[in-house]
Amino acid sequence: MSDYRIRLSGLDFGLRLTADPGLEDELPTALEATRDIFLDIEEAAPDAEVIARADVHRLAEGWRLTLEDSRSVTYPDPNHVSRSLEAELEKAFLEHPTSRLLLHGGSVVRGHAACAFMASADRGKTTSALHCLELGAGFLTEEVTTVDVESWEVAPHLRSLSTGSAHLERLSERFPLKAGRLKVFDGLEARYVPSRLHRAPAQLRVIVIPTYDPDGVNGLTDANAADVLTEMLGYCFEPRQDHEQFVDGMIALLCRCRILRLRYRDSGAARDLLTGLTEMLDAEGGLSDLSGLSGSLEEG
Repeated sequence: MSDYRIRLSGLDFGLRLTADPGLEDELPTALEATRDIFLDIEEAAPDAEVIARADVHRLAEGWRLTLEDSRSVTYPDPNHVSRSLEAELEKAFLEHPTSRLLLHGGSVVRGHAACAFMASADRGKTTSALHCLELGAGFLTEEVTTVDVESWEVAPHLRSLSTGSAHLERLSERFPLKAGRLKVFDGLEARYVPSRLHRAPAQLRVIVIPTYDPDGVNGLTDANAADVLTEMLGYCFEPRQDHEQFVDGMIALLCRCRILRLRYRDSGAARDLLTGLTEMLDAEGGLSDLSGLSGSLEEG
């Protein structure tokens, strides 16, 4: 049997994957297609930190993956195995004890600031992040933004944005991709793989709350930390530390960040508003210039 450590790109810990004899060459090659998407695969050192385990077997009918809780699924190809491993790793990651804040949403870097997008499902987090990446931002995280409560830095991990393929294909038709590429799985799920990866932690300075509302008013406006605290707590993953410490950490984070509400009727409006934001974040000290942003970009 051969042992590999599978990691979500950028994280120090991973999943120990034990493979059938004879898969030593086939498995790394089979998973290579996802290497630049979300997974890193390496031979597992005896002291490698792991938070989950799984076994993979090559059968005539496909690839059988058996997870730690004895769940066993046979997949037709390695891409399905990779996506299952990603989901298992993300689940283990969110359950792993940590003092970090785990925010539901991705983040990018522009200028000297990390900018996170937090909202409930289908409100525009991925669309907003993709627009910023296409406008020249560097990629930090997708789906989960981890914030250190002492340095307030966001740790980079993963390498792509995921969403429904139809949505990404429509978006790329309207705004041809220049800073990344599209990879579609099974005609349903798509990954946007950005060309600019920010590999070092960056301080979180801006939080954007996107809201897609086809009948609303376009605008990017300031929000008060006290007014959005309850809402923002709902956009976090279940804390792995004392609840009071978690709330105190979120209060401190919101008080030190610029919080902006992004409201847009369509992707064109979102693009225009985020263009204004990224231009102001470009220059050092650009955060202090955001005071004029909402007035100049709001529209009826």
